[in-house]
Amino acid sequence: MGFVAKPTLLRVLDRLGALATLLLPLFLVHWRGIAEGCLDGLAVGFLVRSALTRDWSWCRQGFVWPALVWWGWLVLCALPRQIPVSAEAAASLAQALLAIRFPVAAFALAFWTLQESWTRTWCRRLVITCVLYLGGQMLLQAVTGHNLFGNPRFGDGTLTGPYDKPRVSAPFALLGLPAALFVGALLGERVRRSWQKALVTGATLLPVLGLLVLAGQRMSLATFLLGTGVCALVLPSLRRPSLALLVASPALIGLLMFVSPEAFGHLVTKTQTQLAHFASSPYGQIYNRAAVMIEAHPVMGLVV
Repeated sequence: MGFVAKPTLLRVLDRLGALATLLLPLFLVHWRGIAEGCLDGLAVGFLVRSALTRDWSWCRQGFVWPALVWWGWLVLCALPRQIPVSAEAAASLAQALLAIRFPVAAFALAFWTLQESWTRTWCRRLVITCVLYLGGQMLLQAVTGHNLFGNPRFGDGTLTGPYDKPRVSAPFALLGLPAALFVGALLGERVRRSWQKALVTGATLLPVLGLLVLAGQRMSLATFLLGTGVCALVLPSLRRPSLALLVASPALIGLLMFVSPEAFGHLVTKTQTQLAHFASSPYGQIYNRAAVMIEAHPVMGLVV
């Protein structure tokens, strides 16, 4: 194998990293196994590049060490406690060791590939395209009863979007919030008064909220509202739009009773039933199990 000059290798790594970054949002929508491969490639490529350039300055950033401490604690909790080591314990340890690829991939995006303006621009465009695609599939299914692939609503009335199962609301909530905030900020540059900026931002967030309510998935709706609240704590300009969304949520959920009674039943009635019988629900069983683990071993979460 011939010698490859370091500058050439760095250029190849940069191009592959940019490609993986731009493919990531697309394959998070369809074929998620490829998306995980993109994440793995970003993590490995970033570490290789840091070693070649001897640039580890990103390790000094404030949010890097908490992630590494979390990973160390995860590995410590997964260490086998018995000899011989069972196959299940070995698999748990392997999963814990490999979990570092997720924060490292995030560091790669923050400190490597998205440092280039053209990569940021195209990544924004692709994320917005994915949001429009998911939202369009949800809206089409809500209006006609089927998505572009002919899949109907799920049996409980919830929307499936471009899928055959109701899992569209999770990626839509995660991608829709930053996309709506970016579009709101872009449109807000054209107005001067603060109330006009708040109105524009609220107008871009409201369709995302409406589609999540229409989807009938409570956890994705809660994730979106929680994320909006966190953003409002950091950015004071988002506090009025966030408060408006919080006020609008019950009204939209109430309207869902007439627009889609099945989705309303899944979003509201089923939630009310599960909360009323929380101890016997699957969520209650998970909670009780976690409480026992914490009581027995507060740090490691082990049960003997």
